[in-house]
Amino acid sequence: MKPHHALRRTIVEGLRLSCRIGIFPEERINPQPIEIDIELLVSEDSNVQAELSTVIRYDIIVDKVEAIATSGHIDLVETLAERILDYCETFKGVLSARVGVRKPNAIKNANSVGVELHRVYGDSLLKTACFEIASSA
Repeated sequence: MKPHHALRRTIVEGLRLSCRIGIFPEERINPQPIEIDIELLVSEDSNVQAELSTVIRYDIIVDKVEAIATSGHIDLVETLAERILDYCETFKGVLSARVGVRKPNAIKNANSVGVELHRVYGDSLLKTACFEIASSA
């Protein structure tokens, strides 16, 4: 079998944490629940067997994201999503990342409110391919 370029999606979906996030006075004092989704599109060498040393570990992602979210008060969900995206960029082989941050209790008549940010790393040709792949999912 000829070597080929392969892509892998690494997903953390519905991570529930509690943190101090928001611009209102009570949000600065009282932690509230948030939900976080993370999706990484990772380039992998098709000649390498998937094993613990060659994959991005979910537990490491979750531990770091929890540390980012609980490190102090954050005004905006956009800021938290950007910080998580900055962290995602540190993983070897990550071509793109998508991070969603939601506040389920923020608006009375809504299941949740929040933001979803996408970031593509690398050259513009790769950016086009990543967006096509991400939008087809």
